[in-house]
Amino acid sequence: MSEVLRDLVVSLSLDGDNFSRNLTSINKQIQEAESEFRRAASGVDNFEKSVSGTQSQLSSLQQKLALQQKAVQQYEKALAAANKKLENAYARQGKLTESLDAARQKNADLKQQVAAATKQYERFARELGESDSATLTAKANLDALTQEYADSSAEVKKLEGQLAANTKSLQNNADAVTRARTNLNNAQGALRQTEQQIRTTTERLARMQSAWTKAGDTLTAFGKKCASVSASLEKVGKGMTTALTTPVLALGTAAVKASVEYESAFTSVRKTVDATETEYALFSDAIQKMSTEIATDAADIAEVMANAGQLGIQNDYLVEFTRTMIDLGNSTDIAADEAATAIAQFANVTRMSQTDFGRFGSALVDLGNNYATTDPPL
Repeated sequence: MSEVLRDLVVSLSLDGDNFSRNLTSINKQIQEAESEFRRAASGVDNFEKSVSGTQSQLSSLQQKLALQQKAVQQYEKALAAANKKLENAYARQGKLTESLDAARQKNADLKQQVAAATKQYERFARELGESDSATLTAKANLDALTQEYADSSAEVKKLEGQLAANTKSLQNNADAVTRARTNLNNAQGALRQTEQQIRTTTERLARMQSAWTKAGDTLTAFGKKCASVSASLEKVGKGMTTALTTPVLALGTAAVKASVEYESAFTSVRKTVDATETEYALFSDAIQKMSTEIATDAADIAEVMANAGQLGIQNDYLVEFTRTMIDLGNSTDIAADEAATAIAQFANVTRMSQTDFGRFGSALVDLGNNYATTDPPL
């Protein structure tokens, strides 16, 4: 309830014209949003690199963006108000200048009239005497003009003071416009920076949740297993067949015997591989032939081929893919079906040509042999 009331008060305050109070409220909310993320990350290792941490960071950035947008609106209002004051000061400057020019002109005219009236009064007083009616009239006229001239001089002085004050106000308003525009530019820059952070964080989160990342994690674990057993490999790549010749010959009889039970195992291949009867026959011959060449019975080979079919390996490459996975299983402590799953996922994500399965498998084992590690298998 308190959160709802707080948000209502903040919303109402931002509708007002108290610029400083509004910005203070916005900045406090931004600090609160940032502190919430820091609180969530507190005590959690690599929180920012996790999916939940990245989601929390994205939520915090989105809140920050919304508040920064409100701040930009406040700075836009402040700039508009500063521009309005500058326009008013400029218009007043023009009016004061016109009034002062007119007052100065009137004051100059009155000065001349006073001078002329003074001469006339002095002439009448000299020629007609002080008590003559003409002299008295000239004296009254001189006194009136003198008072009007004094009033005019005071008006000129007042207008000069107002013009000087407005000139200072005009400069202050111009400076206020500059500050308001600078503040708005900075607020817009901060807004764009947060927008970029949101784009970057969104892309990072998408990568974390994508099939590529999931497949990459699987392949990384698979690669570590390859490396962990590399020290025990005597020969890899092209030398693999040679290294296995002796144990294969020893197990040949067992492999031939196991092929008797093969027909039931081959049923799995038929379930996952869409092929013609001719192709099934070729697959069957290849499996049985393979069982006499490597230390794996036909039933196990058939299961690997069935998994390969389920993973989308094309019929033209089923035999090669199966042989590669069996070789990896025999050369390392990695199960052939586990290797099949990992490499098939990698091929789907990277669009690797299925003609490259043999070379890819040899490369993995070769890398494991050349970059050995003592880490335990995952």
